[in-house]
Amino acid sequence: MHVWQAPAMKSAVGKRVIIAGVEGPRSLTGRLVDQLLQQAPSDAGRQIQLATVDQLPQPPEIQLTSATDAVPSDVALMPIARSEGFDYVLQGRVIEKTHQRIRRDVVPIQNAAPEHITLSWRLLATSGDQPPIGAPLTVHFDDAMQRYPDLANEEDPTLALLKAAARDTNRLILPSLRKDEVLLARPYLTPLSGRVRKGNKLAKNGNWQMAAQLWEEALRWNPLNTSAMVNLSLAAVARQDFTQAKELARRAVRWAPTKFNKENLVWIELRQREYHKSFGLDDPPEGWFVTFDEAP
Repeated sequence: MHVWQAPAMKSAVGKRVIIAGVEGPRSLTGRLVDQLLQQAPSDAGRQIQLATVDQLPQPPEIQLTSATDAVPSDVALMPIARSEGFDYVLQGRVIEKTHQRIRRDVVPIQNAAPEHITLSWRLLATSGDQPPIGAPLTVHFDDAMQRYPDLANEEDPTLALLKAAARDTNRLILPSLRKDEVLLARPYLTPLSGRVRKGNKLAKNGNWQMAAQLWEEALRWNPLNTSAMVNLSLAAVARQDFTQAKELARRAVRWAPTKFNKENLVWIELRQREYHKSFGLDDPPEGWFVTFDEAP
């Protein structure tokens, strides 16, 4: 099952973020910034507005107080970014790139690319009421090609690595999908248990909608079928209906307070917390039942 994973730094969903440049080798930094702009997701629910310092008004004091040519100073940039309606400033630095690799099928040196690149990112709230958040990021070429197979055919391996680095950077400030394994309840020797098991097979193949129809049929025939309740709660998670998921999971615990059913309820609420954190949502109307807020 694919579930939403909260960003490692801070959720910037629906926010305006100014990219304050990236320090490091000029052969990489400018292209990385370009890829950050191009690789920003545009799907519903993860919108973010990215801009560069070049798109801000450029009074002389920004250039005069710049820490480097690539990254303006915080003192000069923050008030301008805030006045222009930006919520965050993102600063980066390339802190390591390893020896060059050559594509096996191409000899010219211009096709060389780093084996991996290590970056350091810092996110600052323009409001000034939040401490800066930092995060390192290492992107290995071979791992990135497995994670993003569409980049494997990129003719320029350095560009492929930078595209992967931009996508991984998105994961620091935007929610991303993660594949989790879930355990389905497997009933035996109960009325319509065959329907539930058939639904399990459909769910394992990704057809949660058809699976839910079979589980609902089993539950209508036997309102105490806790296996159907548990599996329907997971189907509700798959469609991001956490309120319904918890209602079904809690009902299963009431009728059969087994360790499996209790762990299912905890897993669902943890996924709901991650979903709310990912998209900056308030607590659900029904509240939290079995998990607690993280310590500040």
